[in-house]
Amino acid sequence: MSEDSLLHASNRDGPRRSRKARSIVTQSLGMVLLCVTLFVLIGFTAVSTMQAGSRRVDNLISIVEPLNDSNNDLFREMVLAKTELLKYRDSRDRNSLASFLASKVTIVEALDGFQNEVVDSVQHFESASELKLTNLATIQQESVQRWLDYSTIVLQAENRKETAVSVTEAVLFNGFVQANQSAEVLLENETIQARITARSQMTRGLILTTAVILLTSLLMTILGIRFARKISKPIVELRKAVKRQREGDLSARASENQGSTEIEDLARNFNLLVEHDSELRRIQSLALRMHDLTVRIEHAIRIAPDTQQALEILCVGLGEGFGVDRVMANTMGVDQGVQISTQWFRPDLPPLGDIPVEYIPYMRELVQDLWDSSGHLITSDRPTEVDWSEHDKIFYRSTGACASIIVPIGLGDQVVGMIYVITVDSPRLWADSEVQAVERVAAFLAQFFVEQTYRDQLNEHVEQLEQINRQKDTFVATVSHELRTPLTSIIGYLEVLRDGFAGDLSEEQARMLGVIDRNSSRLLSLIEHLLALNKREAVKTEFLNVSMPELITSVCHDLSPLAESGAIKIDCDAGPERAVVHGDRGQLQSAIVNIVSNAIKFSHRDGVVTISCSLDEFNRNVQITCNDHGIGIPAIDQGELFTRFYRASNAMANFVPGTGLGLAIVKQIVDDHGGEIHLDSVEGKGTTVFIELPVSPQDSF
Repeated sequence: MSEDSLLHASNRDGPRRSRKARSIVTQSLGMVLLCVTLFVLIGFTAVSTMQAGSRRVDNLISIVEPLNDSNNDLFREMVLAKTELLKYRDSRDRNSLASFLASKVTIVEALDGFQNEVVDSVQHFESASELKLTNLATIQQESVQRWLDYSTIVLQAENRKETAVSVTEAVLFNGFVQANQSAEVLLENETIQARITARSQMTRGLILTTAVILLTSLLMTILGIRFARKISKPIVELRKAVKRQREGDLSARASENQGSTEIEDLARNFNLLVEHDSELRRIQSLALRMHDLTVRIEHAIRIAPDTQQALEILCVGLGEGFGVDRVMANTMGVDQGVQISTQWFRPDLPPLGDIPVEYIPYMRELVQDLWDSSGHLITSDRPTEVDWSEHDKIFYRSTGACASIIVPIGLGDQVVGMIYVITVDSPRLWADSEVQAVERVAAFLAQFFVEQTYRDQLNEHVEQLEQINRQKDTFVATVSHELRTPLTSIIGYLEVLRDGFAGDLSEEQARMLGVIDRNSSRLLSLIEHLLALNKREAVKTEFLNVSMPELITSVCHDLSPLAESGAIKIDCDAGPERAVVHGDRGQLQSAIVNIVSNAIKFSHRDGVVTISCSLDEFNRNVQITCNDHGIGIPAIDQGELFTRFYRASNAMANFVPGTGLGLAIVKQIVDDHGGEIHLDSVEGKGTTVFIELPVSPQDSF
């Protein structure tokens, strides 16, 4: 038999199997429907029987029992009335008479209630019971009425003090009792009969229900066996296919030509689910591979020395990672031209030449449009030449592209380059993860361009700053040297003149020489401070452990002559031996000398300058405090005191010599040592300077 015959035979067998499967399902459904119908009919009969029994019980509860209660109430009232009558006859008690008269009213009400109950209830009794109950009710009514009439006669006789015949009263009362008891017996018989009938009907209903359940169970068992025989095999086969899939056999498929139509649909849906899962696995695997590829490319670009090598890394990475034929990348300048261009191609393909000049404007416009629309250009197959534009002809004929991805490289609102990923031999459907990978690499490359530009500018700025700094150092050193040499000569000749070696000086000449001396000394101090600043910024010294108590003691000793010349006392508290700072001893000594000499300079005569050192073990720092009671600093000047060449207004007003560099030098030294400095001052009362320096890390508390 030929392949076509087999195909047609297969197509003919398929519908027959489907019809057979449907007939099995239809037959099974018919049997199920039969069982359900039988169950409903017999169940309805059982329910009806049970409802009849229930009605009997309801009749017993709602009709017989209230009627019996009314009959008993009438009997109770009659007995009570008779008792009160006898008590009155025996004792002539007026209370008994009143009770008897009240009972007569109650008897009439009870008799009316019983009669009404009989009228409302007899229709629910059988004919014989209905007639008998009606007669008994009539007899009771007549007996009660005769007894009540006779009791009236008895009372009248008693009032006349005559003797009544009690035998007649007893006969009348016994007639009522017999009728009442007969009615009670009748009602009890009805109650018993209702209970027997209800129990019998409920028993029949239970038996019938049990039979229906057993019959239905038997039919369902037979139907279940038939179903199991018809569908077990295809289900087992389907289960085996599911198990093979679960164990990792991705080629496992379920047969779609076995069992009923439902099982065939289930197998078909299972196969579709497997195909969908396989496709998702493929997409996920490709996405993970693209992610790893972009990470590797980004890492390689990050350490690339320049833009050219970054583009080469990108082309090689995308070409080998995508398995395409060509990858091109280029950057464009503001002059609309291509600045840098590089390409990767399959070994058996020739390299492409330079981009045609006439294509560059179109290329730039295209990529700018893509960048503005946050998009990309994808082609899965080469269009026919009839649909080619002039630019398409240049692109397709120069590159041989069949499928391509074009992604712009942009910074802000400007396109700086573009990436081409091209296949030559065959069409290609590009996955979303592939396009996203190219876009991600393009974005990272744009970031690399920004960082590269920033690094180039930063290096240029650093080089310029270093050159300016060198020029500044040279200028300061040259100017300071050139100024200090003549100043030293001037100060020397001033000392000669003031000592009288050139003759005696008049008072006015001595005053003028004093002014020259003070200004020369101030200028020399300024030059020394400038040289100190320049030397400290240019020279990086090695930090060592410095004992602050020893340093403070040395400074206090060195400045004692200066303090004594102004009648100033120095109170020195050097602090604990563990107050050790890691730093430059010379710079730290210069800072302490500056703040102590300032305190001496701005103190009043006979004043006290206090310098102390302490160790803060919790914050691990050394605290140095210098306090004086001198002229203080105006509040308006305190914010600028650590600025170079700034001097407080009251210091200049009092002609206190200084350069305005001392506190600036101290602050820079403290900052270089990782510390902090601040001051509190009140004009006219004094100043306190606080310095905090981190304790040496080698020191242990």
